[in-house]
Amino acid sequence: GISLTCVVDGEALKFMDTMDISSLFGNALDNAMEAAEKSTDKTVRVRCRAEKGLFMLQVDNALAGDEKPDLSTTKKDKTAHGFGLLGMREIAKRYGGSFEVVAANGRFELVVCLPL
Repeated sequence: GISLTCVVDGEALKFMDTMDISSLFGNALDNAMEAAEKSTDKTVRVRCRAEKGLFMLQVDNALAGDEKPDLSTTKKDKTAHGFGLLGMREIAKRYGGSFEVVAANGRFELVVCLPL
């Protein structure tokens, strides 16, 4: 029941390690799908492109409503969950890029920018 819109330029991913690609997309989509399942707005938008010397990944979805201000996991087993955003931030840092999340106006947006 989730509406997914993806615009992905696969060529933009060639410079990255396949495990990093998997981790970025896997964690971002897992979080977005989980939030969409809890929300009345079941839309998830993904955009990935290379532009002006930057790789950019954007994921936009509705807030689930149970997010904590620090975006830490809401799952009961905190020892096995809550590492996705930290891992994505580490990947961005490793590539000399930035990782930003914005939760406002009922929406959550994740943006990863990496220099090419």
